[in-house]
Amino acid sequence: MTSILGSIYWLLLTLAALCVVSVVCGRTRALRECKWFLQLAALIWMLTPLAKVLWIDSIIEPADSILHEEIARTVADLLHSGDYAEALSYFAIGNPAYQFFLGVFYTLTGAPEFVTCAVNSFLAYWGVLALLEIYCLISKCRTAPHQMVYFYMLLPSALVWTSANLKEGPVFWGISMLLYRLAWDRRTAGRLRRGFPLLGFAVVAVLRPHIALLWCLAIFGIGVLRTRSMGAAVVALTGLIVGCVLVQQLRPELIASVSSDGVNDSLDSRYETLTSSEKYASRHFTAVSPTPVLTGLSLIMFRPWPTEVLSLAELFAGLEVWCLASFGAYNWCRTRHRLRCLLDWDMVAMLLVLVLFGFFFTYMYNMGLVVRQRIMVFPALLYVYAKPLLDSKSKVVNLRIPLGRRFAGSGYHRQPRSSSRYAPRRLGDVFISRP
Repeated sequence: MTSILGSIYWLLLTLAALCVVSVVCGRTRALRECKWFLQLAALIWMLTPLAKVLWIDSIIEPADSILHEEIARTVADLLHSGDYAEALSYFAIGNPAYQFFLGVFYTLTGAPEFVTCAVNSFLAYWGVLALLEIYCLISKCRTAPHQMVYFYMLLPSALVWTSANLKEGPVFWGISMLLYRLAWDRRTAGRLRRGFPLLGFAVVAVLRPHIALLWCLAIFGIGVLRTRSMGAAVVALTGLIVGCVLVQQLRPELIASVSSDGVNDSLDSRYETLTSSEKYASRHFTAVSPTPVLTGLSLIMFRPWPTEVLSLAELFAGLEVWCLASFGAYNWCRTRHRLRCLLDWDMVAMLLVLVLFGFFFTYMYNMGLVVRQRIMVFPALLYVYAKPLLDSKSKVVNLRIPLGRRFAGSGYHRQPRSSSRYAPRRLGDVFISRP
């Protein structure tokens, strides 16, 4: 009976993923040529939980997943028995919040753990698809670069970790929804979607408040500088206050140490303590003095180095970031407008995200944790790598066609390109994509 119920839920989630593809491609013209691949990717993402059960979990031990499942089932039993006060005592910011909501989900649906993995996989797939839509909107590209779509939709670490019974899937979805804020004034339909940034921030703030704080600081901070709006400033300040309060609840001892000893001293002391323990630290971090920001950026973008690879899991993790870095380097070497790309407001926001997370990752002590957590930085990193390619698809040539000569053979004549970055949309203009 459980297997039948799980199959029904999985089928419904798969159909929902295909519906999301149809909706996104219907409202975003740049993605329509890749619709067939996005539908194929949806099936791959929804089959990944099955692959985890049959094969992947035998390679990567799901230790955290087992703990989440045990506590969630305990919460579900308490809710079934009507002991709501005891069940509510399991709720707290961070992992306990995920375990509590998972227990509520089990109470309402009676689903097996496989369905939880399928839900997380669906949310993560929706998040990646939303990222592609946001990239196309903020770059105004006429056609999404196919190589970007093919590469980004099937990132191995995203497939493996976000489809597990972990927080990575919901948190990744929340970050993607938060980034709709970048395309706020460029969207042409759907007021309902304007609530996605708030919903995304709420999900990330409850599950990982430190991640929400860093993203909020970069996205809303740059938004305030960009718009110089009092409303944007109030929203940004509110988000920062909420993030700080939740971080205080998640790590009160760390905040107290930072307040008394300073940021660098307290984090250095914590790093030395954790790396001296074989229980927590991996061999990549022993007897190493980190350099703020630079060490963190190397962990996000390049590591493990080829000389550090000693297992199949490390090889796959390394190949992913090496291929991504090569893809980004190739795109940036081909463009002739590097300065214009770097000075774009959205690009500045993503670079600030990388710097903030570079400082956060400086004090990481376990490579497995790095591979999982840097997925939360991928929305910024992938945009930085693809920015020149997206701009190459957004260049247009403005051919001014007088209305009175529209059908005259000699009526087509070239006008000088508009001085603005994008040619104005007015009656009588014809826009031609030039990849």
